[in-house]
Amino acid sequence: MLLVAAGDPASLRVAIDEARALHGDAVGVLAVTEPPLDVGGVAVEAMPATPEAYARRLYAALHAMDARGVAALLVERVPDGDAWDGVRDRLARAAA
Repeated sequence: MLLVAAGDPASLRVAIDEARALHGDAVGVLAVTEPPLDVGGVAVEAMPATPEAYARRLYAALHAMDARGVAALLVERVPDGDAWDGVRDRLARAAA
């Protein structure tokens, strides 16, 4: 799992290209913002924009990516702020 900048389609595109170079189409993205339109072959899970809903959806999204055979998972960083601390902690632990 790699955490990537949120709301930066150019950086996400670079990260996708690098992951695809290593893993082919076995790449997934958890995105709060809209991903670039040309991510063909990449599994994308749209994540909720609120911390409570994101936290509830996170493990189901991770299981869905696993079921799809994703070998590299790119996750947009969540916003700063106290409300997102729990989600940020879960993502940091999963990325470690």
